[in-house]
Amino acid sequence: MILEGPHTCVSPLISQDHNKLGSRMISQTICEIIEVDPSIPISTIIAHIKSAMGYTISYRKGWLWKQHAIENIFGNWEESYNKLSGMLQAM
Repeated sequence: MILEGPHTCVSPLISQDHNKLGSRMISQTICEIIEVDPSIPISTIIAHIKSAMGYTISYRKGWLWKQHAIENIFGNWEESYNKLSGMLQAM
């Protein structure tokens, strides 16, 4: 089968979101900036990954990796909640 004419099945906007970029590697890359400012916007994280690794990640991956980095630095919500009663008793 020979196709004639221009190739039209590829989107003109090709995503550079690399499927091999693991959350562990990315969260280690952004942990330093998250530790300084946990409220850093996702767009800044996306720009940081773009400049550091040369890939544009999706907003979803940026958000997930930010949450992962916050959990690695500060712990998760359940652990914090379980420590709350002991802190209140100490006060």
